This record gives sequence, C-alpha cells and structure tokens, in this order.
Amino acid sequence: STLIRKFIIQGNLEKAKILLGYNLFMIGEVAHGQKFGRKMGFPTANLKLIDKIYPPFGIYGARVQIEGYKKIYDGVVNIGRNPTLKPGELSVETHILNFSDYIYGKKVIVELIKHLRDEKKFNSMEELKVAIANDVLIWKEEIKK
Repeated sequence: STLIRKFIIQGNLEKAKILLGYNLFMIGEVAHGQKFGRKMGFPTANLKLIDKIYPPFGIYGARVQIEGYKKIYDGVVNIGRNPTLKPGELSVETHILNFSDYIYGKKVIVELIKHLRDEKKFNSMEELKVAIANDVLIWKEEIKK
C-alpha cells in the first residue's frame, strides 16, 4: 500500500498499475466550474473528488465512465492548479471527447491511462487553447494504437 502510494505520487502509473492490477482511477461528482474550458471550445467536467491521493500535476489521457451512461468515453484530464487561468486552487478537470450532455451532479470515474505532459503556465489564453487542442490530438492518436 505504501509502495503503491509512492508510485502514484511519483507519477509512475505503470508500476502502480502492476501492483494494483488495474489503472489508477479517480471518482468524483461533476461540479460547476468557472467555464474557462467551455469558452475556449473544450468544455470540462470539473470533479469534486472523493479520492485524496493525486499523481503529479499534469495532463493525462483517460477513459471516463459517467453515471447513467453505458458507453465508456475517452478524455483528457488536467490535474493541477491551472497556473494560466486561476492559479492556486487544486482542480481535476476532464474534457470528455465527443460528449456534450449536461452531467452536473453525476458521479464520474476517470481512469488515468497515460501522462501526456506536465502542467505549464502559458503566456496567453490562445497559447493554452493551442496546447489543449494538441493534447486532445495526441490522445486521439494514442487511442488509435
């Protein structure tokens, strides 16, 4: 258990997966956020988490299960403090690919599959938007493999 926590905190998802027998996942309820992602064309499900152990801040490719939905969706997750937009407050935000339903208050399970990049402060909203689009593109390419 201590070793698993260590791997998670270090961001070593592969070693944590080997010991756990499954991918690291986070469970939370979708809450209202600042709507920055939506304004940039990347709406996100902001999660109030039940779990309290986080991997390092960054962007992750994920699979997403939503309460009341049978389909498992792909998503791109930001875990961190949003240094470009509203630095300080820890948040977990998931852009669910090919999904636009109203899911506030629903329980969501986010299965972290792969670390895509570290969290970064961008000089402008436009730079951030380009980076998010690139993160989505990278994850879409990865899941085709």
